[in-house]
Amino acid sequence: TELLELLKTCEVKGNENTSILRNALANAAVISAQLKNAESAFEYLSQLEVCFIGSENQWLLRSTALTVFLLQKNNAAAYAYITEHKEDLTRSESEFDIRASHVLFQCAVVCFIQEEFKESERFIQRFLQSTPSNELLHLQCIAQVFNLIVQIELNNERYIPYALRNVQRFLITRNKAFEGEKKIFQFINETLKKRKSIEDKELWGWLENELLAVKKTDPLFFTYFDFHKWAKARASKTSFASVVFE
Repeated sequence: TELLELLKTCEVKGNENTSILRNALANAAVISAQLKNAESAFEYLSQLEVCFIGSENQWLLRSTALTVFLLQKNNAAAYAYITEHKEDLTRSESEFDIRASHVLFQCAVVCFIQEEFKESERFIQRFLQSTPSNELLHLQCIAQVFNLIVQIELNNERYIPYALRNVQRFLITRNKAFEGEKKIFQFINETLKKRKSIEDKELWGWLENELLAVKKTDPLFFTYFDFHKWAKARASKTSFASVVFE
């Protein structure tokens, strides 16, 4: 609350520096949403939209809007926003833009929650294709695993073994192999075996328990997409949306 007041008095009020004003309004909108003040959040978001009139690069605006909707637990509104601005969200950038990459991942997750898995696949593939190998390595690793999750939801059985090998190769060459990723790989390998060490009916419950244990020691792995809650939803045979926003 104090930070919001500081933004209002020092950076939002009468600031003529466009860059500072945009960032201040974006932060004010998100903080207001975190404080569960929807009216204030959307008021700041409206002011932010005015600041971006005529601007080609609107990634800060798009990211802020999606974040506000998700903090309001209104994934339907977030998905509607993506649909409305799809042309802008899917346009190619002449140069790599970190915020654009984050927005593409956001869009992929929103579409996933909405059970629009083909759209989710398009956004995560776009993220992977547009992000240079030396940028956002941690997020790239998570995106590779997320893409596997999307393939599971699409029941893309022929592609999953190929995708699994690619992801494992990607992580090995970059010396990245987080515990959460290992558990998901182990789960997928179990589903591909003819002779399983874990019965089919117990697999989802096993993954949920394993990822919950990982979550306690490595919460960062679950920041962009909550793999544990996804496994929990599948284990309880309920929608991911109902679990992720509980």
